[in-house]
Amino acid sequence: MHRVVYYHKTIYGLEEACRQLLRRLRDREEHRHNVPKDGDEVTGIVKGDGLGGFADDFVDTVVRKAAQDKDEVVAALARCVQNRRPPALIKEVQICEEKDRRHHAGSTFMQNCRSRLKKLADHVGLPVGLFLVCQTKDLTVGDRLDHYTAQESMSLDAADRAGRAFEEEERAIRVFTDENSEPVCLQDIPHSLVARYTGYFFQVFRLYAICEGSRNHALIGELRQQTKDWDKPA
Repeated sequence: MHRVVYYHKTIYGLEEACRQLLRRLRDREEHRHNVPKDGDEVTGIVKGDGLGGFADDFVDTVVRKAAQDKDEVVAALARCVQNRRPPALIKEVQICEEKDRRHHAGSTFMQNCRSRLKKLADHVGLPVGLFLVCQTKDLTVGDRLDHYTAQESMSLDAADRAGRAFEEEERAIRVFTDENSEPVCLQDIPHSLVARYTGYFFQVFRLYAICEGSRNHALIGELRQQTKDWDKPA
């Protein structure tokens, strides 16, 4: 589900365009199109008379207004969402690495985006704000269940110990094996895939661009060519 739905390039691209649109409006001093500036303002809405209108239509209204905004980047982001025209995927890097590994193709790609994107944007004549650099949350195959030392357990009150034990019990997937008369957690079976990949994480790094107009296809092709090696060390 994560790979084919939640992290699908089209779905995620539209969601990222909407996220960046709302962030830009939130950070403005004025003309925010009613986007709350912080958590306190959100709290005020949900505790007041505005709660009834604080639903999906709230964001739809923001998007419609922003599509007419004078800011070129804000308007383009809003039109992308409003017209359901997803941003073009320029470069994608998928990794499956050990959890402790800090340097990999994804981190190299993100570093190149930070250091080279502005120059690329200037080269092709596209505002840098129309490039969407994003990364999914890291997805683990299966987290190792927490184990506590005797000292750590003693520091917890009875309610905390019971709560954590219940959480572990709920998370554990147990199966019967030939060697055991009682079900065993999958993570404790050395030859299981869950045990082998518990120490790994999956993550996707992407660069999108919102390209409008007649040069759309040619521009996307040029951008893909220019960024094809951004996941490789210099």
